[in-house]
Amino acid sequence: MHLKDPGRIKVFIKDPNKKNYLRIIKEVIVLWITKKELPMYYFKHLYKKEIKNYREYLGRAEIARIHKSKKLHKPEYTSILRNKLNFSLYCERNAIKTPRLISHNFGSTFFSSNISREISNLRELVNFYKNVFESNPVEAIFFRPLALNGGSGCFKLARDSFSQQLEKEYENLMDGDFTHTETIQQHHRINEMYSKSINTLRILTHFDKGNVGIISSLMRVGVGGNIVDNASSGGLFVGIDQKSGTLKRKA
Repeated sequence: MHLKDPGRIKVFIKDPNKKNYLRIIKEVIVLWITKKELPMYYFKHLYKKEIKNYREYLGRAEIARIHKSKKLHKPEYTSILRNKLNFSLYCERNAIKTPRLISHNFGSTFFSSNISREISNLRELVNFYKNVFESNPVEAIFFRPLALNGGSGCFKLARDSFSQQLEKEYENLMDGDFTHTETIQQHHRINEMYSKSINTLRILTHFDKGNVGIISSLMRVGVGGNIVDNASSGGLFVGIDQKSGTLKRKA
């Protein structure tokens, strides 16, 4: 949660399942002192009544140290996983099923079908994507910035309105580096939950002495018109019961 995230703040304020404010203040102060950081992550779910072991959760600084640990994460592997373009190309070359990479750009230089083109104005950009849509049987293209995560900076271009959308995204696109992938269709039952984003499963695993174990699993769901399901962009997540394989009752 971030102070500039009004959606998440509204969820916290309206949640009838939160602890009383005096207890919340006390727990935030305890975390502030012990974690040596303002614990904004507390307001994602630690404020809820059923959470008793709030001190056992990792703070953002602790998570960052784990992510940066070369003992836990080899740079030669993480460079593939963290860079969206590298990951798309790796999956493509190893026949791993992921949304197809249609094009990408580094600033004003755009790449599609092994051809690069320098774009200098909006008209050229519109023509570029006119050709892309004519060459690819897709109804929309999903854009993800290479330098950001958590769903930040993502947007879609639809076949029937891409020229108008490019007017809004022109500066953003020309100043950034993006992957451009095909959009995919999710199961109609998942669409009934929320249809504007692809709602995904996240399974947390550990690898110990050659054995893979599942720590927990959850389903992420977009909300409020967002096209991404990331919690850091306002999305929700619902735990999955490990025994029954069904969603838990509360997000």
